[in-house]
Amino acid sequence: MKLFKWQKHSGFSLLELIMALMVFSIVTVIAVPAYQQQLYKSRRSDAQASLISLQLAQEQYRNNCWQYASTLASNTSCKPDGNYTLSASTISPNHYYQLSIQSATSTSYILTATATGIQIGDSHCQTLSIDQSGTKTARTGSGQIANDCW
Repeated sequence: MKLFKWQKHSGFSLLELIMALMVFSIVTVIAVPAYQQQLYKSRRSDAQASLISLQLAQEQYRNNCWQYASTLASNTSCKPDGNYTLSASTISPNHYYQLSIQSATSTSYILTATATGIQIGDSHCQTLSIDQSGTKTARTGSGQIANDCW
């Protein structure tokens, strides 16, 4: 007569479940921040494309007005009273960056894209800029120069 009959049970033991949760946790801790950094990096193209587009618009504006535009607005104005306005949006197409003309004269300008909304978390490349000669710069959230944003 058999007192104990060992039966094979289907399912997971508590130890197997804990091990699976540990592996899942480790992968999550590593993968989520890396994924977030890739999202920030891919969204930078919104700022880059916007700045290049504004740069082309500035050059066209200068051909017509003999001056670079100093502000962005809904209508273009080229008046000798100092109202040099370029008709362009102040928000990038995907709404990740605020666009502005940092400074403008008759011979130079600096266009800037500053992270807004969810893109503010990209502290490595918070501000991207381009000038009339095509010089591209970027700054971190603390104002330091960043090298790999463009």
